[in-house]
Amino acid sequence: MAALKQAVTTFGTCSDGQLPRVAVVGAGLLGAHIATELMLLGSDVTVFSKDLDQQHLDSVVLRVLLSCEDHAENLLQLAGMRSATELPWNPYDGEVRSVQVCETLEKAVEDADIVIEAVPENLGLKSAVLADAARAAPQALLATSTMTIPLDKLQGAVHHLLKPAARAGRCQRVVGLRFLLPVVFIPFVEVTLTRKQKEMGEETALRRILDVWNKSSFYCDVLGAAERCDTPEPNQRFFQRVRLLTDWATRTQASEARLRLARRSGSETALSDLGFCEETCVVCLDAPATMRSVICKHRVMCPECAQQVVQSFGSCPLCRVRFVLENPRHVGGPDRSL
Repeated sequence: MAALKQAVTTFGTCSDGQLPRVAVVGAGLLGAHIATELMLLGSDVTVFSKDLDQQHLDSVVLRVLLSCEDHAENLLQLAGMRSATELPWNPYDGEVRSVQVCETLEKAVEDADIVIEAVPENLGLKSAVLADAARAAPQALLATSTMTIPLDKLQGAVHHLLKPAARAGRCQRVVGLRFLLPVVFIPFVEVTLTRKQKEMGEETALRRILDVWNKSSFYCDVLGAAERCDTPEPNQRFFQRVRLLTDWATRTQASEARLRLARRSGSETALSDLGFCEETCVVCLDAPATMRSVICKHRVMCPECAQQVVQSFGSCPLCRVRFVLENPRHVGGPDRSL
């Protein structure tokens, strides 16, 4: 634990390759799946939820793991992991993984690098949870799973609850981070940041954590989600968010499980075989295909055609799954991502 704290150079920022310690507040459907997924990725995870005990949490996490085994292709087996029969769990030789319940929120978050709230969609409840976390874990990045509350409004509510001496920009550490159901073995997340956060350290802190988890990210493209603004049809715009179709999510989970096994074994061939790639853009049939979709992983378009397709159709020309532009600071190397 001391080594992990020394690795934190700014709040919520781990050194390259250092797995972040995570606190999840809320153990409903979303919270339990987030905790299980981050445990699968190797992070130490603590959970706080009212009236939750260790036995109940273990049973919930085991149900999520068993659902992975009941997957059409057995996700745990594809990832090279042992079957899950009880917690603590030994997925690999010499590795023990579990999710720990804490009796208080303060205890759950005290050593966390990132605190993820997954409580019901209520401004008062979410702001109270995040304010308590800000007081107890001044080093942690705070992440909200909200789907409907504007981020700046939530930050303002947190700011109001903190005493002046404790504010010092802490409300600015609240970032939007949404794990898309079914969460486990889904390789990307949706991010919401205010304009100010994109210019400050919060984006870098979040990006480093996601990089360690090998999670791709894309900015929320819903008007009004990051900043307050007037829109005549907020509900219609809200429901334009990405939804994972069951059949497609099932295929994505299987591909991600194989990818995690390939990363663990260091098989570059296996890594390169995952995802469909074309040498030439399938739209103009001329320029090199260098744009890869963060959602379906298909690399089939050149930058110019990709921009036109995003603006006109919004879906992959190969599989028709909707895509959005990825956080541009995650883009690097010869391939660029959508």
